[in-house]
Amino acid sequence: MLKGKGAADRAHRAAAGGPVHSGGPGHGTERDGGVGARQGPDDGGARHHEGATGGLPSAPRRSRRAQRGPCLVPRSGTGPGALVRRGRCRARGVARCRPAHATRRVFPGPCSVSPVRRAEGEPPVGHAAARAAVVFWPHGPLPYIPFHLSHVDGRPLADEWTVTTVASSAQLLPGSTGHRRRRRLLVVGAPSADVRFQLPDQPQIVDHARELARRVPRARLLVGDDATPRTVLAATRKTDYLHIAAHGSQDVEAPWCQCLYLSPDPGENDGRLFAHQILALDLRGVDLVTLSACESAMGRYDLNDNPRGLPAAFLLAGARTVVGVLWPVTAPVATLFFDDLYTRLAAGDTKRDAFRHAQLATRVVHPAYRDRGAFTLIGDWR
Repeated sequence: MLKGKGAADRAHRAAAGGPVHSGGPGHGTERDGGVGARQGPDDGGARHHEGATGGLPSAPRRSRRAQRGPCLVPRSGTGPGALVRRGRCRARGVARCRPAHATRRVFPGPCSVSPVRRAEGEPPVGHAAARAAVVFWPHGPLPYIPFHLSHVDGRPLADEWTVTTVASSAQLLPGSTGHRRRRRLLVVGAPSADVRFQLPDQPQIVDHARELARRVPRARLLVGDDATPRTVLAATRKTDYLHIAAHGSQDVEAPWCQCLYLSPDPGENDGRLFAHQILALDLRGVDLVTLSACESAMGRYDLNDNPRGLPAAFLLAGARTVVGVLWPVTAPVATLFFDDLYTRLAAGDTKRDAFRHAQLATRVVHPAYRDRGAFTLIGDWR
């Protein structure tokens, strides 16, 4: 005796002359091409179904379960990074994956994170060929959390993945692919600030700026007294990459007053370059901004979840990517990281690959988390 809706359906199909599908949980059926589907001798693994249509073959359908779910790993590790959010995959170039090939990875923290899945045919997670990128789209105070230092299976996430963040969905859209052409770099080095701010002199900043300008073709150098707010703001109109090495400070009460300490313009200012001044610029031609300054990647968020501060100012002004520092670092650490970053960019690497290489190079010499984990990439990673 057949009981229940499933049994009634099978009885109806049997009476109509069609095939009766059956199968327990996890075994699939003939109709969805599951593991329990029977195979004919000459069908090469695919079952042709015959029914009331007169024996016409129909292709086996994928199960609905196999077509859904978030995909967090880019196709073959070369496409855009994964959006770590629940829901269907919406970013272009991200591989659709089957649940049978899913590897669950749990990320700590209050953000909504789903299982990390790898594309069909790729090696297991942890294999060198499978390492790719994870892109976080955090909200509220989460943009200022070092996700790359979060431990998974007892190791920092950055040991196996290139971890970056985006500040808005617009940064997920495909951008320019002209990263291999030569770029114009503006290097700014301000070793000291006005005495009223009581900041120590850092003469090694000048050496760092000069070495960086020497490594990159077509680089323009502004150091010492030439590195003033007025000069820097005017020079940003004709540059693709902007690197500023200086003192920096965060203003937690007024994030638009977060600033970089440059040399003063006599009679005009005290040398501070504020975030609100950057907002007035048109930086749509700037592909990358790197800030070698303490807390230059920090900021605040307002009641509407909008980020404020130096990184937000550069991104809102049109810059595609900002690489900054989450906390104070020493000059040797910053010099090693940014020298390696721009060396790889000059060699034709993408921003994500150059950022990853710089992280690994810094980890070899400075393995402490406070050193190698101080840098973060915000915005377009391509």
